Amino acid sequence: MNWSCGRTPLCRCSAARRSRWVSPRLSALTLAASLVPTTLAGHAYWKIEDPAARKVQRIQFHKNMAMIGGLLFAALDAPPSSRGARRQK
Repeated sequence: MNWSCGRTPLCRCSAARRSRWVSPRLSALTLAASLVPTTLAGHAYWKIEDPAARKVQRIQFHKNMAMIGGLLFAALDAPPSSRGARRQK
């Protein structure tokens, strides 16, 4: 039985291809959403008076912001098949 027929949008092979990208994207969005309040509450460097402690918290804040950016990029980036299709146009 050939599941890569491509005859209908609901064939099993296209559903499997879609699920490979939906699950990681949803996971990345969930992780990014959970990092936002954690970063704001846990690394509020603007509230700290001690310069050394403030520097450490600012570094951790920026680290978390970089992770949020990477997770958003992973969640919103186009799948490899559509990237190739855009180049061919």
